[in-house]
Amino acid sequence: MFSMKESSHRFALFMILAGASACSSAAGAEETGQYEPFFEKFKLNETSLTGGIHIAAPCSTSWKVLTQLDTLQKLGPHLHLTTENGLKSAEKRGDLVHFSVDKPNGTTTGTFILASPVPYYKVQAVVVPDKGPWMRIQEWIMNPEGENKCLVTYNEAYNQLWLKAAGIEGTDFIAKDRDHHIHVILRRGKNLAEGKEAGSPEETAYLFDDARNFPERFRTAAK
Repeated sequence: MFSMKESSHRFALFMILAGASACSSAAGAEETGQYEPFFEKFKLNETSLTGGIHIAAPCSTSWKVLTQLDTLQKLGPHLHLTTENGLKSAEKRGDLVHFSVDKPNGTTTGTFILASPVPYYKVQAVVVPDKGPWMRIQEWIMNPEGENKCLVTYNEAYNQLWLKAAGIEGTDFIAKDRDHHIHVILRRGKNLAEGKEAGSPEETAYLFDDARNFPERFRTAAK
């Protein structure tokens, strides 16, 4: 018989191992392209990707997740989001959401500029670092699939000038990094729209670590 203290330690170890196994299994499924059924199949190109996710909630709820600062911060906790004059939402063309990302040698800052929003249907933003050319365009389109159901499709495309400036020209970083990252973000958006917690602490830690090290580990071109 184990003592209560030994049992507690063994249980804690089991939970840690079980959690690690679950994360490993999820990562393995994503690497082989076998995602949960609520994901639409992703299309990956050299500098862009397209995908989507089925959500058991009205499209208006996903719109709020993507435009309200409190839910946006939960969607991407690594971004440290703020708005002009303390605004609580970004819903009109030209609205700005500022971000800062922790890096090994400091902080990278920039802005999401809302480009062409269509209420309850489309959110499109241009991502502009404070240093360098604009980075990428991100687009979320919400299509009703019936009562309390929505298909949210996602598209992102990188600026070739930014890729050269960052030194990752000609790499397959979309498949090695952004594919997994966006699957995590879309799953978090689904959870938030369905009234659940965005994700686990381990998932949040992954997002911070991934943002901290991107794009350094993909640098291949001369600066």
